[in-house]
Amino acid sequence: MKRFLPLLALMVFATPALAQTRSVGNTKPARDRPGIMAFGAYDFLSIASSQSFDAVFGKSQMRAIGAGADIVNVWKHLFLRVAASKTSLDGQRVAIVDAKVYPLGTKLTLDMTPTEAGAGWRFVSRNPNARITPYVGAAAVLLNYQETSTFADAGENVSETLKGFGVFGGVDIKLTRLIFAGGEAQYRTINSTPAANSAAASFNEKNLGGTVFRIKVGVRF
Repeated sequence: MKRFLPLLALMVFATPALAQTRSVGNTKPARDRPGIMAFGAYDFLSIASSQSFDAVFGKSQMRAIGAGADIVNVWKHLFLRVAASKTSLDGQRVAIVDAKVYPLGTKLTLDMTPTEAGAGWRFVSRNPNARITPYVGAAAVLLNYQETSTFADAGENVSETLKGFGVFGGVDIKLTRLIFAGGEAQYRTINSTPAANSAAASFNEKNLGGTVFRIKVGVRF
């Protein structure tokens, strides 16, 4: 996530330049002008590797907090996106024998930070009073995945960055001239190589992606 913070900062600090560009000799309607839509996000995740997550953490659904920014109308209604979120879960290490789960009583903490960088297309209405704008897009995903546990032996803790891909679609709802809200659905696929004797290896689950439902609230500059 840290590697994308400078890009997010660049997006924010580029706002005055974009505003100046819009104000000088630009006769386009506001909906067609380049701009930045910065947002906070609340995500509901359903992990594809549901059996191993159920075994270790007692659930395969979780919530995440995030933020991002879209640069809109880069070319016509093309937009660029950078976004990141973070979620944590507490569980325990398990042993799986003949598909039966045996808790080992060793606390395990999971931290996942997916970062998205992608692009999409906004379907902007010609009606100047329209408040709803649908969009679709796709993004590369980098997942920072960390497992830590108490009294772990060397090599038992996991810290790795995994690569994946996602597609998404949603709607933005204009609340005021500057403020908007929205809803979005994503599907991500993020391939991993499970450690030997892990729950994921026992269930032959290798996808740390899944379905994401996102609620957004933001400001357009």
